[in-house]
Amino acid sequence: MWHLTPSTSCPPPGRVYPNEKPEVPSFAETTVANCRLHGKLSMYADDTNIMYYGKENRELVCMMEDLSMLDDWFQTNSLEINVDKTSFIILTKPSQFNSVYLNLDFKNLAVKRVSSAKYLGLLLDEHLTWSAHIKYVNSKIMPMVRVLYKMRTLLSEKNRKILYYSYVHSHLLFLCSVWRRTTAGNLYILEKSQRVCFLSVFSVKKIRHGYL
Repeated sequence: MWHLTPSTSCPPPGRVYPNEKPEVPSFAETTVANCRLHGKLSMYADDTNIMYYGKENRELVCMMEDLSMLDDWFQTNSLEINVDKTSFIILTKPSQFNSVYLNLDFKNLAVKRVSSAKYLGLLLDEHLTWSAHIKYVNSKIMPMVRVLYKMRTLLSEKNRKILYYSYVHSHLLFLCSVWRRTTAGNLYILEKSQRVCFLSVFSVKKIRHGYL
């Protein structure tokens, strides 16, 4: 995941130095997609992601070539790669995990390998078990579980429903079609938190069908 950091050598946005005409870069210079990269490029806001596919480690050496080309493009456009915020993750089967070994160096600095990475709000782990994403979602809804419990006698059922759909249901629904095939144990973690929310929303001791 590449994060672009403006270089200190370029003028502030919208400002031109005295007696200096602004230089208008060509379309090819301003579009990183024009770089002939080996991987598949995906950009959103200030995050840049490149995806690769390979059956053997030697097929992934092209990542180093892409890093070099991206660095050239960044320097041309007065940008630079923030190595501290740059990382890579290898998605593979658990049986092949120990056989996959790859070191990436950029400007004499090691690019760190991570066990999970966020992509458009979805946490990808190395074996696509979605365990990291389940823990992330649960950490988002657990604070609201405590809030709903404390507010069960202060707010009306209608307002408690609004809080539930805004701060709990939205997290559970986000990209659930992707991670719903996780293990039963992971799903139970979310079901347990959701059950506590139901009890607080409806001020009941037992959940019945048709509440929502």
